[in-house]
Amino acid sequence: MTNAAKFRELVKTGKPILMPGAYDPVSAKLTEAAGFDAIYLTGQGLASQFGFTDAGLVTLTEQVERAKYIVNSVHIPVICDADTGYGGILNVMRTVREFEAIGVAGIHIEDQVMPKKCGSMSNRQVIPTEEMIHMIQAAIEARQDPDFFICVRTDAIDCEGLDSAIERVKRYEAAGADCIMLMQGHGNDLEDFKRFNDVLTVPKWGVITETNHWVRHTPLWSAQELYEKCGFTIFNYPLALLYASAKQVKDTLDVIKREGTTQNWLDHQLSFQEFTTLMGLPEVYETERKYGRY
Repeated sequence: MTNAAKFRELVKTGKPILMPGAYDPVSAKLTEAAGFDAIYLTGQGLASQFGFTDAGLVTLTEQVERAKYIVNSVHIPVICDADTGYGGILNVMRTVREFEAIGVAGIHIEDQVMPKKCGSMSNRQVIPTEEMIHMIQAAIEARQDPDFFICVRTDAIDCEGLDSAIERVKRYEAAGADCIMLMQGHGNDLEDFKRFNDVLTVPKWGVITETNHWVRHTPLWSAQELYEKCGFTIFNYPLALLYASAKQVKDTLDVIKREGTTQNWLDHQLSFQEFTTLMGLPEVYETERKYGRY
């Protein structure tokens, strides 16, 4: 069964799908080891690996190259942030084919203008609805595997208001989107998101905020709340792993600078054996034994 088919089967259950945002093979392997059923490749997390903020600076080829290593490091489906599709109609079609070719289970594309920004940043703008519909139709035409999952994200709630966003997603669904992702707007509440449940029949994807300092200052709703009260079934946590890792690195650096040793900090680290096991060292030894290396 392909990764795309695996993800489709998860979606068909109608149960909540929680996808932490991995940004490299280590975070992906940890996510799989923790028992999650799918992984989200976060755009901001990937941009950070190049030393960038998430402002449309990562190219398609860079995103695909990193995604390939993550997909190959795990056995569960990976869904990737594909930004705006990296250009016009032909770019979107290439984007679908490139991600599909490396075994990604699906992507999401968004209706922001280029260069785009992270959904938690201000000063975002969206393209006309008709233009986005053409993007969706081109993406669907480009995929070879009908199971390849194409989610469409709208940032229109902040840019144009709730009513406009609702009208947009109705048309995105009609154009063939497999799923709709909603970026929360400033001041929205759960009652607002119930309205999307009334007009959409495709699965709804909620972005779970990991910090109360996002520019929109939205509440830190749980997946369970959005599932039970608003009918959302797919959830990503795009920045939780990245921010937690950055905090841990910062704290470890403070210890090294202050104490000159990590002797009193070992409980905050994986051991050598834990880390090398995670990364596949036992399998390396087994293969070497199999072929008489030692």
